Amino acid sequence: MIKNYFIIAYRNLIKNKVFSFVNLLGFTLGFVAFIFIALYVADELSYDRFHKQAAHIYRLTEHVIDDKGERHNAKAATRIAPAAIENFAAVKEAVRLNVFGRFTLGYNDFRDYEILYTSDESFFRIFDCSFIEGDATNALSNPYSIVLTKTLAHKYFGNESPLGKSMYNNRFGSELKVTAVIEDFPANSHMRPGLLIPFSSMLSYEYIQALTENDWYSHEFATYLLLDEQADTSRIARGLTEIANRNRDEMYHRNSYHLQALTDIHFHSHHLDNDYIIPGSMNYIYIFAGIGLLILLVAFVNYINLSTARAMKRVKEVGLRKAVGASRKQLMYQFICESLLLVLLTMILAITIVQLLLPAFNDLAYKALKLDLLDGPILAVLLVVALISGLLAGAYPAFYLSGIHPSLILKQQWSLQQNSWLRQMLVVGQFSFAILMISLTIVNYQQMDYIRNADLGYEREQLLAVDINSGVLRSRYEAVKSEFESIPQVQKVSAVSRIPGDWKGISRAGIETDHQNVDFLYLAGDEDFLPTFGIQLLEGRNFINSPADSAKVILNQTAVKALDLTDPIGKRIKLTHFNQNKVSIPFEMEVIGVIQDVHFEKVHHQIAPTLITYRLNPFYPIDYYTLKIGTEDVQAILSAIDKLTQEFDPENPLEYNFLDDKFEELYLSETKSGELISVATFFAILIACMGLFGLTNFSVEQRTKEVGVRKVLGAEVWQIVWLISRKFMLLISIAFFITTPIGWWLNKNWLNEFAYHIDLTLEQLLLSALSVILVSLITISYQTIKAALANPANSLRYE
Repeated sequence: MIKNYFIIAYRNLIKNKVFSFVNLLGFTLGFVAFIFIALYVADELSYDRFHKQAAHIYRLTEHVIDDKGERHNAKAATRIAPAAIENFAAVKEAVRLNVFGRFTLGYNDFRDYEILYTSDESFFRIFDCSFIEGDATNALSNPYSIVLTKTLAHKYFGNESPLGKSMYNNRFGSELKVTAVIEDFPANSHMRPGLLIPFSSMLSYEYIQALTENDWYSHEFATYLLLDEQADTSRIARGLTEIANRNRDEMYHRNSYHLQALTDIHFHSHHLDNDYIIPGSMNYIYIFAGIGLLILLVAFVNYINLSTARAMKRVKEVGLRKAVGASRKQLMYQFICESLLLVLLTMILAITIVQLLLPAFNDLAYKALKLDLLDGPILAVLLVVALISGLLAGAYPAFYLSGIHPSLILKQQWSLQQNSWLRQMLVVGQFSFAILMISLTIVNYQQMDYIRNADLGYEREQLLAVDINSGVLRSRYEAVKSEFESIPQVQKVSAVSRIPGDWKGISRAGIETDHQNVDFLYLAGDEDFLPTFGIQLLEGRNFINSPADSAKVILNQTAVKALDLTDPIGKRIKLTHFNQNKVSIPFEMEVIGVIQDVHFEKVHHQIAPTLITYRLNPFYPIDYYTLKIGTEDVQAILSAIDKLTQEFDPENPLEYNFLDDKFEELYLSETKSGELISVATFFAILIACMGLFGLTNFSVEQRTKEVGVRKVLGAEVWQIVWLISRKFMLLISIAFFITTPIGWWLNKNWLNEFAYHIDLTLEQLLLSALSVILVSLITISYQTIKAALANPANSLRYE
């Protein structure tokens, strides 16, 4: 019996080609979008869960309360990890992990910059890593050893085995011996070090050695604890706070430690300072998951609409089947088998398309997703989704068509218009979603365009930042700068500690006021900093090339307001904290100038009070040479810069970045999310238009004779087109009025994530509706115009 159901279903699909094509394409696109979004969401939700002990790993964070207010820090003091092991039986392992900037790494003649990660030897007892060479037991047990990931091992050694070989570096007094090679950390890991060096190697630095002996204050290390199953996390956190308080001054007793679950780090770290990750957004997960389900729902709606619209053609079939004894249950089985067959075919097509497009999607989403059909759970999920989709899509048509009484059919008392209201509601729902998606896309595009073209207070075009990665380039400032300026097409050169939009993080300083301590952004630069970046000096003077300016400072407009200075030039301010640490003696500086407000940070944040000190300040040295270069033969300029830096510092390779490229990276998350939403919008509109195409085809068929009569009576082509189209235009207009408040609310909430953003206007939503109307008119125009131009004699002979 079931076999017969599927045979009849197959024949019906072949017979009704337009219906089958529209639903086949609609469901295929729906499943493609759904699978891509499901893979993306599943990957985001899987962060750090690949560790076998993930449920029992916690990161230590600190809630800090001081005269600058409250904040939360992602790192802890050096002594906390050993104290946890020594004082709590429930703490099975503890590891400290930190990033100590870039360093030069090399083998034979090849050298490059890498990020220096250090950790305790317990790292591999807590976190799971696949070892290609070496083993976890002694990989980090000896000083001056190094563990490489597979990618770095291939980068430096090619196909040669690196195990036991020594590598050059510019940070330690000894070469580093390769003790292990591990697989790259998965993309869904909140930490992805390319290499690991044992913490014991850092003890050659005096300040690190001092930290290991008595540091209960700093926020130097990301600290992870592996707890047993019965551990009370709150009790351990309180205990560690008490231990720290016994070893530090009373003013720090307001601080407290907390344990953050490893699996919460990816989505719940936005409130943490001093972190080395870019947290994910749970809001985007909700948005993408909702979009995926709604796109699939739009495909369901198409099927339901077209199935009920096609009922007129099948009503006699239903009546005859019932008249010869077919039960309602048998008819329902028949219609559900049709939807199941269609859905299974489209799932196979969708999986094929996904496999072909997955590399492009990974490039778009910055992911490493894969669809492994040999993975039992994945295959099971896809089959279940297909089965449920087939049942849901076919349930209403099956229930509706099988419920028609045969006597009504035979007496011709049944009308398709009885349930037309449902089809109209579903069409409204489809296009409400399409208009909403277009509005999200438009607002995202306009906001990102606003950010790219807004006056941020500085220039970033043709600015090249050369990293200072050695003491030589820093100590020989005058000579290096002079040589840079002698290169043809190098127009200006400046030495700075940090640059606007800096990807390494800008230092902060606490400035004393009459009532409180104000948190400032802290930068240092030379006399060419302002002109090189095109920053406008509003009053006072710029720095001069003199040590006398080492205690001088330039403020931005927001800083002047924060300090309540009416006549700032010549005023003196005191720096009491630097990077959250209190300075032993407050440093007094004289204000010599005021600049316009500059977006040194992302536009998500309000412009912060900012101070710029001279390059010879006592707190932070210069870290970049920034060059304003010409646009011709950029490669020749880079070659000249490389040659020059090698003359001064032959041990280290050139590291540089263009500021406009780094600016784009700052907003990569928003840009990629916008692109994903744009792709989803395309799918939603295309699927909705496929349904509209099918309904228009049905409407034209139903009104063929009416069109012929109207043409005989003198109706114009445009009148015929409007006659068929107006109902759909009315439904789209209703969709617009339903969507407007929802779209306004969603876009407003998203824009509020930016301290500076475009204004939300009704025009953006109107543009969304007009876009849908235009696409809809194009979709239905072919069939309506064809019907309007048809010979009325053929129309009157129809059927």
